[in-house]
Amino acid sequence: MQKRSPQPNRPKPGPNPLTSPVVARIVADVRRRQAEAEQAAANRLLPSNRFTDALGKAYAAPLIFAGGVAGLANVAAARLAGDRRAGISVRDNGIQFESGYLGEKDRAFTLGNAVLHGPGSMAAKPAGRYDQQPTQADTAEHESGHTYQYQKFGFVPLYLLNALHSALTGTPNPYEREADDFASWTHRQRGPQR
Repeated sequence: MQKRSPQPNRPKPGPNPLTSPVVARIVADVRRRQAEAEQAAANRLLPSNRFTDALGKAYAAPLIFAGGVAGLANVAAARLAGDRRAGISVRDNGIQFESGYLGEKDRAFTLGNAVLHGPGSMAAKPAGRYDQQPTQADTAEHESGHTYQYQKFGFVPLYLLNALHSALTGTPNPYEREADDFASWTHRQRGPQR
């Protein structure tokens, strides 16, 4: 019979620090701030009525036209290349030109109210946030934030200036964060029925 070596004295595990009231308050505060940011983005982007929505779309009409022509050509090229997923749909305040031939793989680009998806990108695919936070929102919900931004006077030069600043300094583009927040708000408003 062999003797067992004595077990070392292990300390008993204490309470889980992740379930402490302090951590719970911090998590609740972060969630509250995120919900406030999402609501603020929706308040800034959504038109106040149908007239201002139509006015915004009229303002963005040249870009919508250019985006529509580019989107049709992109989807046609993808179809000719054999991509059966390539197609056109209308949702989330925009015309979705899905799974195009040109562009970044699994990325989308908005021009006015036309959303041009790159190879493999679809409106219903999950979108990643620019701040790397988790999200349930899909690509069309994120891009819908941009469609509403295009309906605001002065958006294009301000976006381009912020994109340049972002590229030079590595800071996030506030218009991308706003679109992310709007997408999360939109997804939450729709609920689990989708």
